Amino acid sequence: MVSDCLAQGKQALILIPEINLSPQTYARFQTQLSTPIALVHSGLSDKEKYRSWLMAKSGLANVIIGTRSAIFTPFKKLGLIVVDEEHDSSYKQMDGFHYSARDLAVKRAQLEDCPVILGTATPSLEALYNAKQGHYQHVRLSQRAGAGTLPTVQLIDIKSRPLADGCSPPLLLRMREELAAGNQVIVFQNRRGYAPTLMCSGCSQLLLCEHCDARMTVHSYPPHMHCHHCDYKHAIPSSCQHCQCTDFSPIGAGTERIEAGLMQQFPDIDVIRIDRDTIKNQNALNQALTQIHSGKPAIIVGTQMLSKGHDFHHVTLVAVLDADGLFFSADFRAIERGAQQLTQISGRTGRGEKSGQVLVQTRIPEHLLFEHIIAHDYHRCAEIELEARTQCMQPSH
Repeated sequence: MVSDCLAQGKQALILIPEINLSPQTYARFQTQLSTPIALVHSGLSDKEKYRSWLMAKSGLANVIIGTRSAIFTPFKKLGLIVVDEEHDSSYKQMDGFHYSARDLAVKRAQLEDCPVILGTATPSLEALYNAKQGHYQHVRLSQRAGAGTLPTVQLIDIKSRPLADGCSPPLLLRMREELAAGNQVIVFQNRRGYAPTLMCSGCSQLLLCEHCDARMTVHSYPPHMHCHHCDYKHAIPSSCQHCQCTDFSPIGAGTERIEAGLMQQFPDIDVIRIDRDTIKNQNALNQALTQIHSGKPAIIVGTQMLSKGHDFHHVTLVAVLDADGLFFSADFRAIERGAQQLTQISGRTGRGEKSGQVLVQTRIPEHLLFEHIIAHDYHRCAEIELEARTQCMQPSH
């Protein structure tokens, strides 16, 4: 569709959810299209962004690739907008000037009288609702691109199993088998830091943020407490403010703790952590991806940064450590987002010639959501959730 757009003498805008996806997206379009391409995202300098804007406005750049702010790029003759991973919450800016780049893309396409593509393997319920109402045309791809096949998905019930830094014995056994065969493993935990919170051993109080009442996350490098909601930070307390007890226990496991545990379990295997604490710039990401794409056996520990658009052809096993934490939340969108994240991270394996497997640790294996995840039927899960929202008089679009 971009080629057809360029053949008509028009320009195309490609929106991506994360800055770290821009190099590979740029490279893919460069290999397929012999036309000037420009980037627009907050990681560029003001001079670089201004140059891209001028190239788009003058028509020198026929394709613009960028994150949510790229929706405001001026074009000489815009003919197509593509929103990749349209379901992603990164398209919403929640500080300063509030907007949704996905929704603005639809509005701008209307104003420019051009088509807009909302692309994703896990459509947002808003997009599905609009498709059901006939406002959007719904096109589904029936098979994976290339030689990839869908992975098998299995559940591990951890209600009565001991965990070693978040990992159960059956999971560790399967990891050893895959690594011994020369493959790579992804360990997914959507919580960064050492542990989600601290609990006082004396009075069992959890350490809460004094500004927003969210639980403070424990970080070990360097040691401190960090609220990931309002960004408040302080040192790890020496005593409980309620009972003066000096003994605290970390509750749960974040990516830091999982990384440290896996390095002990697999001392001869590279453990690569990808989250916002380790990937602070494009160079750090490039180094991590180069190490992964080398094909050497490795364990890749990460948050949702791993689930967005990456091609890891040597990954044959994906482990989801805390699936229950994805959809037990006060947010009415928790089921939708949990299903999206499970489906997306499952898609990181089986993308090449090697088949893939997904192991999901849960304490509630009977949950209806898992039935659809195992069957790779996100759309059925979304339909049930849409019906539930209607019955509960919750927003569906």
